[in-house]
Amino acid sequence: MCRHRLARCRRLLGLGLGLLAGCAPPHPGPGGLPPVVSPGVPARPAPAATWPTAPAGGSRLPAVSALAHRADRALAENRPERAAALVERALDIDPANPWLWYRLARIRLRQGARAQAVELARKARSLAGGDRRLEDLAGRLIREAHRPGLLESGPRDAGTPTGRR
Repeated sequence: MCRHRLARCRRLLGLGLGLLAGCAPPHPGPGGLPPVVSPGVPARPAPAATWPTAPAGGSRLPAVSALAHRADRALAENRPERAAALVERALDIDPANPWLWYRLARIRLRQGARAQAVELARKARSLAGGDRRLEDLAGRLIREAHRPGLLESGPRDAGTPTGRR
């Protein structure tokens, strides 16, 4: 148990030092400048969606924000397994962040794990603390997951909980 805590502390320290050293590239927010596109060069596809990493008034931990942005990039590169791993690491740091639970639910739905996506979206709603936007988004995700025929040709439904509670 002590070795587990030491390993986790080392991982967090390394992540923190990386952020302090300026390794994390700046990520424009919703009001940021659009990407520069050269004529004749196809634009890189935008991420499927980007979500805030904390509810309004919640704490914004730099490590969590960096992991969330890296997860967005992984999704944009069509690497949902990597994106899920990054969000799970962020949840290790901030397990009470409902936006991270919602983000993981979106990833699981994209992977075809509808039952798990519903469970994660419900967890996000339970932690939302009156954030109507998040409650609405999570509700939409749940309805989308229950739609007949959704992702029929995709991967099988995992149907098992993520193990996080």
